[in-house]
Amino acid sequence: ADGLWGMVDAMCKNQHLEILRMNDNRLLDSGGRGIATILSKNRSLKEVNVAGNGIGPNGAIPITKALSCRDVGVEVWLNGNQFLQDYRAKASVELLMKRNPIATIYT
Repeated sequence: ADGLWGMVDAMCKNQHLEILRMNDNRLLDSGGRGIATILSKNRSLKEVNVAGNGIGPNGAIPITKALSCRDVGVEVWLNGNQFLQDYRAKASVELLMKRNPIATIYT
């Protein structure tokens, strides 16, 4: 877990990072929360791929909350994660897609 949060801290500080491809790495919910932290603090990101990581509702909902606060466009790949089986997470993604047109979500 410490390695994950060390990486998160570094990516939050790197304001030149535009593309983050972390697909198929078993990030799970803790990784989803880390991605949410990165999205809330790093405004240079334009593309984030976290597909196929076993992210459940406890990781996906923080991601959608972070995206709802962004004023900079970003494309996010969330497909292949477990969260869509949870009605709260699915509703959170659907609400985000309606409210924030600058965030493009692929499920």
